[in-house]
Amino acid sequence: MCRAVSAWQPCGNVLSQELQSADYSVKWVPTITLDKGNVLNPTQAAFSTRSTWYDLNFRCEVDADATRVLSFNFRVGSLVPPGEWASRGFTKYPLN
Repeated sequence: MCRAVSAWQPCGNVLSQELQSADYSVKWVPTITLDKGNVLNPTQAAFSTRSTWYDLNFRCEVDADATRVLSFNFRVGSLVPPGEWASRGFTKYPLN
């Protein structure tokens, strides 16, 4: 697995755990590749529960091998209106 993809695994695990700890029943989390450096900080991300999508901001720093999370923070934003789901590509991820 290339580094750009493998960096997501530890970040995705932490993100899922943090969202569940914040009482979200997570169905889908974003998959973000790390093109360069050691920090994943997407400009637009979202996650879903079984019924809706939420905007999401997060920053995940990994070690040089992209195998361990060094720092992580996140903020859940507002609900994404259903009228935006198709334009943001969410419809390919069924909620039910």
